[in-house]
Amino acid sequence: MNRRRLTREAFLRCVGEYHSGQLRIWQQRGDARFTILRCGRRFGKTSLLARELLWTVLRGGKAWWIAPRHALCRIGFSYVEKLSCNLPVSIRQRIRFWRSAPYRIRYGRGEAEFYSTSNPDNLQGEGNDLVIFDEAATEEDGDLIVDQYILPTLLDRHGKLIIASTPKGRNWFAEWCARPEFVELVATTYDNPLIDRADIDAMRERMTEQAFRQEILAEIVEETGRYWDVLPVASDWEVTGEAEVCGIDWGIASPFAAVWLFRRGEEVHVLHEVYGSGMDADVQAKLILRGPRAKRYVCDPSTPEHVLRVWHNAGLHPQPGSRDRVGGWMLLRIMIRDGHLRVHPRCFNLLREFEEAQVDPRAPSDIVNDDHALDALRYAIIALPPSRKQRQMSVEEWLRVRARREYLRRTGS
Repeated sequence: MNRRRLTREAFLRCVGEYHSGQLRIWQQRGDARFTILRCGRRFGKTSLLARELLWTVLRGGKAWWIAPRHALCRIGFSYVEKLSCNLPVSIRQRIRFWRSAPYRIRYGRGEAEFYSTSNPDNLQGEGNDLVIFDEAATEEDGDLIVDQYILPTLLDRHGKLIIASTPKGRNWFAEWCARPEFVELVATTYDNPLIDRADIDAMRERMTEQAFRQEILAEIVEETGRYWDVLPVASDWEVTGEAEVCGIDWGIASPFAAVWLFRRGEEVHVLHEVYGSGMDADVQAKLILRGPRAKRYVCDPSTPEHVLRVWHNAGLHPQPGSRDRVGGWMLLRIMIRDGHLRVHPRCFNLLREFEEAQVDPRAPSDIVNDDHALDALRYAIIALPPSRKQRQMSVEEWLRVRARREYLRRTGS
């Protein structure tokens, strides 16, 4: 089968047909010259775009794949390379690949190049039949990239442009979605039939409502807003016995914080905190050791070695905590929603940080504003030994069961 006889239908049979969600939005696109694709995570955007770029190359066209980072270019290149492995041998043997940056693919007169926007001056050259701008919303100067570098390359060949991304708040990408010259296509993560809806529902347990709407439902969220939908229940329990864990967030100019966790059945109570700035490492260690005794101490994994040495000399021997911020916030969110996390009113700095935490507009699963006591709590929660119920069921299994029950309740199944 040579290039002249390879129809679009035969091409898709070779590399794989679109899934139903991809097919629906691509039919909506029609023959539009300018397309903007706003989609949720794991919808199948990259495989969809890779098919379009490879088809352009096989027809003898010139194409660019542009992304904010080289790693994203590499992903796009890998998708195209894998798709080409399914083509007939007579075509596959004539395709050449350059596997070092800038990545490149050539077939006869057709060619595709993969460029990062980190050096916009590279985005100059001959005209293009197609330009794909992937993960465009993460590029702060995306509108400048499109206007000054991409659009001029489409003039002489009357080329097509596809801008694709998960939205990132009210930025240039959101504004361009409303441009009349662009056909806007919207696809959520739910539109990928290869992903279990219950798994997507489980994501709602891990994310803020704003983050879920943006990352999964592909909505343009005007304001990110408060991070915690629900705040912890107040604890009236007093300190008795040893704490399960003490979490420590190191700081000198910025606040240093420590919190103590106590367990009562499935409930975890935060009953004591230390918080302040301008204290040297020796004073910090003494304040922690004067607090309730704990079975285990965990600290900020980026705590400097000289601070750890001072702490050790003072008799404090913490273990490094987890660097998984998003995973820690996920566990806190689940515990708060289930009423399993309680905070004593005396821990007013921790409660203040809960109140003031805002969604990071560039990373909706994370936090902006003060998070010193929250970080100390996160280290402690992740290090907390599992309860009896948690030992019987993993967190992922627990989320899956809860999501399935909620889905059945809503649908009446």
